[in-house]
Amino acid sequence: GIGHTATCCIADFPKKTTSEAIIDNVIFVGSRRDCITDGSTFVQRATRVNATLNEDCSQGVDKLVTTEGDWGGVHLDFTTKKVSLTTKVVLKTRVSWERRNGWTWRTFAAHIGLLFYAWGIIDLQMAEFFPVLRFVSEKGRWLSERPDKWDAKADIWQSVWPVLQRWTDLVLRNEPRLVPVGGEPELLVATDASR
Repeated sequence: GIGHTATCCIADFPKKTTSEAIIDNVIFVGSRRDCITDGSTFVQRATRVNATLNEDCSQGVDKLVTTEGDWGGVHLDFTTKKVSLTTKVVLKTRVSWERRNGWTWRTFAAHIGLLFYAWGIIDLQMAEFFPVLRFVSEKGRWLSERPDKWDAKADIWQSVWPVLQRWTDLVLRNEPRLVPVGGEPELLVATDASR
């Protein structure tokens, strides 16, 4: 929270770009000129408060402006308008899957977290994974009543394994997804879920 708040304070200035922050990571999206302008302002503000920057900005931020790169676990390609997972996320998923025979409920939950992270980045049709979702819901309730079981060996239903394999395979394949051009939604559904 402290890191994210500090980053947001440094990045709190009128911008020409669209900008986001995740903890200590910042991205500026816009024209090359606007990214250089806003990026330079950010570097000046960060320098003023003695924040440490991983990137060498001594020659100016123009060397950092690119149309393709990784940010927040997502590989962004602004030329092709495609997104995919970063190599790091795929590697974490691969290592987790290779250790599936020794999963505890905690490490199983970590694997599920990696699979859920991929949702909305790569093309995943979540309805196909309903048996896993049902299992996660059931075991989540069970673990909330038995928090001492988080480090016990995970007992995963046989019916869940093939679906879990399919989902994991799609994440490991990591096929880039074309990001559709924004527009108005065709439908709007409003509900009151208070009861």
